[in-house]
Amino acid sequence: MKQMGLGEKKWFILRDDTQEGPLSSDDILKNMGDGTLLPSDYAWHQEMENWVQIESIKNFDLSPARANFPRSFSQPKVMRPDSPRPQLSDLPEQARRVKAIRRKARLKSALGVISILTWAALLSWEAYHHTDGNQRRTAIEQAEGLSPSDRETLLNQSLQPLREHPPSAAIAILHPESLGFEILISSNLPDHATLELQLEGVQETLLGAPFFSQRTSISFQKGLAKVRVHQLAQSGSIPRGEYRIQVSLPNTKQPLALMQPAKTYFLGGVRNQDYLNELAVYRNSLKAQAQAELVELNEFCSVLEDQLKQTSDEFGRVLLPLKSGDEKPLKHWSKFHKDWIAFATRLEPSFQKWTADWLKSHALFGKLYHLAAEAGKTVSSIHEMQDHYLNLPSTHPDTELRILKSASLAQSMLLSLKVKIQLAEQLPKGSDGVPNAPSL
Repeated sequence: MKQMGLGEKKWFILRDDTQEGPLSSDDILKNMGDGTLLPSDYAWHQEMENWVQIESIKNFDLSPARANFPRSFSQPKVMRPDSPRPQLSDLPEQARRVKAIRRKARLKSALGVISILTWAALLSWEAYHHTDGNQRRTAIEQAEGLSPSDRETLLNQSLQPLREHPPSAAIAILHPESLGFEILISSNLPDHATLELQLEGVQETLLGAPFFSQRTSISFQKGLAKVRVHQLAQSGSIPRGEYRIQVSLPNTKQPLALMQPAKTYFLGGVRNQDYLNELAVYRNSLKAQAQAELVELNEFCSVLEDQLKQTSDEFGRVLLPLKSGDEKPLKHWSKFHKDWIAFATRLEPSFQKWTADWLKSHALFGKLYHLAAEAGKTVSSIHEMQDHYLNLPSTHPDTELRILKSASLAQSMLLSLKVKIQLAEQLPKGSDGVPNAPSL
């Protein structure tokens, strides 16, 4: 394909519901010359209002252009009336006429078959689209619980021809005040097309959860897909509040255009004064919880830093005399080890409580608690390696190097944790003072 210049028109071709391009003018002429494109195919560029057939565009008159084509792109040669025909020159005039008549008959028959097949294909195509459109209309008209405006929006979206409009969607909610609400999505995509729906809560409005975000796959039948609440929440219900709904291509974050203006939906219950009162109390409790969690995380980070420093310093003080044959410092290490185990035992219940499920359902800064638990495990493993090495120094010659590497790793983990805690303290807060915790 020839590379197009900056000022050259970029043409797009439409044939058999398939769009190709951009192409240069020379590309189109060559494709017409070798039969890839037909004069009845459609072409368009950005200065044109509508698609038009190629044969109606003056630029693509093939009669002067084919003279300059390379041989591989030239039109199949046609014998002129006055061209010599060696294979017929020695036949009698009557035989030549018979052969010409038979040739014309075969050509006419072939053209007739092509014409019949073409009309049959066109009729089948129109019948398919007519049937598909009726099925889509029936599916939406039979959906119960839709308001007239929602029904009209879904129907108009579903019937948009995909060849004339980009993929898009429309959304309607059935029984939004019920715990068993349903989301209806219509699209101009064909049957069995798969998209992803994301339901994301507006944090300041959620009652009973600090945040909510869930994605689920949807498949279309007759232009319509339905999502029930149990597909979005294992418990069968979602926190009461406002939600944004987005439909996107699978495994991407590229949203499809929505037919109606972007808006939020109040789901999971009724928006009334009781809800507003409960929400104010709940958000105040979240504010206090966020402050308490940051204080606790800072304390754990400081404790782990002290533990790492103490065990590293004590290990160094015992190791040097031990290498010289002096085993007296081992008694001091034994007492230190006993105190260490006692202190670590007091911390263990907290680390055991911080399971993934508990952090997900109870903690605002669950990711930071997870980092603190991992750092605690690393510091504990360092002390265990130190104790083992001092009591059995000859069993693992490379243990000392492993201890040094582990101590360096623990220092990096604690530094990362401290930085993330500082970032959490600086997070932007909502009007009620609750930070936007999910980013950490």
